[in-house]
Amino acid sequence: VQQERERPPTPVEVHTRYTCDGCETSPIVGTRFHCEDYDVDGGYDLCSRCYESRETLLPNHRWTPFTQGDQQADVVGFGTEGMTTAPLACNELVVREAQVPMQEAP
Repeated sequence: VQQERERPPTPVEVHTRYTCDGCETSPIVGTRFHCEDYDVDGGYDLCSRCYESRETLLPNHRWTPFTQGDQQADVVGFGTEGMTTAPLACNELVVREAQVPMQEAP
């Protein structure tokens, strides 16, 4: 566990403006796959995990991988002492901006 904490950060690509149409993960972290044959407003995009099931979701469609997102995040490790440290897939990493409700001024 200690050795994992000492590894340098690993950058991952984050597609902040995209939601996976398979599992609704938002943003998509890692490679984003865009369907070239789905012609509906907003298109159809999948994360890496859902892309593995693409033939179930949209059979016989053409896909374009996008490896470069509009932001990067540094992954410094997973887990804490006493917890599992098994690697997680990129799309299991949750990268979100804090959503704090706006309060009206008195």
